[in-house]
Amino acid sequence: MGPLLKKRLGKKRLQRLFQILNPRLLDLSANGEDIVLSDLDTLLQRIDEQDNRFEEGRWHFPGGHLSLDALSAPDLADYTDPARIEDKLKQHRKEYKRLDHRLETARDVNAKREEAEKIGQRVEHLRSRLTKYKEAVEAEERLESVRSEIDNQKDKLKRTKETLADEKSDTQRLKQKRREHRSQLAQLEEKDDVIEKRIEELPSPSPAWTCHLTVTAAENSGPQSGQPSLLSSDESSLLLPSKEPQGTSGRILRLADEYEDTQDQKSRVSSRLQTTLDRIHEGTYEEYKKETRGETLDELRDQKEGLAARRHTLKTLWDELMTGLGRKVNDLLSSLDAVQSVVDRINRRLRGTSVSDLKRLRLEVTPIKSTVDLLKRFAEQDAMPLFSSKGAREEDAGRLRSLLQDHPQIHLTDLFNVGFAVTTADGETKRYEGLDNIQSNGTSITIKVLVHLVLIGDLLKDDALRLPFYLDEASSLDESNLEGVVQAATDMGFVPVLASPTESTAASHLYYLQSEGGRVYLGPEHRVELRRKEMSDQREPLGEESLREESLEEESLKEKPRELTSDAQ
Repeated sequence: MGPLLKKRLGKKRLQRLFQILNPRLLDLSANGEDIVLSDLDTLLQRIDEQDNRFEEGRWHFPGGHLSLDALSAPDLADYTDPARIEDKLKQHRKEYKRLDHRLETARDVNAKREEAEKIGQRVEHLRSRLTKYKEAVEAEERLESVRSEIDNQKDKLKRTKETLADEKSDTQRLKQKRREHRSQLAQLEEKDDVIEKRIEELPSPSPAWTCHLTVTAAENSGPQSGQPSLLSSDESSLLLPSKEPQGTSGRILRLADEYEDTQDQKSRVSSRLQTTLDRIHEGTYEEYKKETRGETLDELRDQKEGLAARRHTLKTLWDELMTGLGRKVNDLLSSLDAVQSVVDRINRRLRGTSVSDLKRLRLEVTPIKSTVDLLKRFAEQDAMPLFSSKGAREEDAGRLRSLLQDHPQIHLTDLFNVGFAVTTADGETKRYEGLDNIQSNGTSITIKVLVHLVLIGDLLKDDALRLPFYLDEASSLDESNLEGVVQAATDMGFVPVLASPTESTAASHLYYLQSEGGRVYLGPEHRVELRRKEMSDQREPLGEESLREESLEEESLKEKPRELTSDAQ
């Protein structure tokens, strides 16, 4: 956009114009995604209109002017010099290549990391199968021993048949004990399954851990050499079997719960930290964001150490800014008084206007008390510093400083709210804050029409001039309100042109739009004049509404896409 506008406007006009506009617009592509030029001549015409507002070093706008000395002139060479633009393009291409290279590197690292995770999961799976295999071999050895013992018992049984009666009680006791042992063995196997399942459900530790949890079976004889331990060597003493096997399993499950709680706590802390960093990056536009989280925290720590000095500097800058601010505040308050004067003038015009059940309409401008009072106090203290206390001035200056920190720009519209007071025929007055809060659509449309007509009427200097205005969807108003709007507009010197899908008796003439060959034609033959019975006793009445048709063929009524009613021919 820079070279294009410089060629059409010249360097001097371009520099003066973009002293009040954002010069970054010149850096955008003329036919890119950000700006689309559909009509360059229209754009240049609008720019010429803005250029004509410059006079004697000031830019005039509705309601005031702006001194160009208050704004620094932009360096247009950055946006119009081909050499500088080429240098910027080279820098952007170089940065793009660097970022593209880093992206490819990151993708390779992620692929290797995923492959390592898959290998680690496979190793853990093989370890679990190896452990189960060892347990199966041990169980097979114990089974052979039990079988040998059974055979021995059978031999002894044969040799002690003669003393069967004496040993029968001992045999029953041994059987009961064997059942108890089997029950205990089943319980231990069930607990073992629970422990294995619990450990398998645990999330994998981070790569920064120096040791990993592995599953092992606790034997009555203690951990054997060559078998993996559950924890590191310093903590393996915690899992030595006690006289009650239930203590070991409970210890393992408790450690698993502690491990899971630690992982959850770590995840929550990491999430809170990331949320805090995101909020800081959002507020500082990622000024302190680094490659890693650790580098970012180091940078924030360094910035925090110099925060006190920055706050002192910022306070000094605020004090300099507040100096001489009273004149601008006075101008803003004067504009607020001017708005109130305009509203009073509108209310005087609306005082004698009533529409149907709308007896009276009044605009109400309500200043925002907290903001306006603060600005008034500050302006008075700035104008007469000798008659104001230092403490009160500093307190109000601090409040204004806080207000400007939250709202860098205070517009005139920020100082007041506009509402409407509607008095109905029964004398009841209702107040609404804006047209959107009015439940009645007819009342809302009526208020809009009256206010706009008054505003336009103040701009007209020639009382003999009558302007037409167009009101769409007139059928949304009831007949009485519509007749009242038409009458009020006529009294103000306007000609209402109404559009409605159905006929209305609010106007004295109807025009039925007819389409032919894809086009809509409107002519005198489409005009229907409506006359009320009391207007002329010599005219022939028609129907209950006493309407008479002047000229209308039956065929022209077959297609009526939309009616246009008006008081003007």
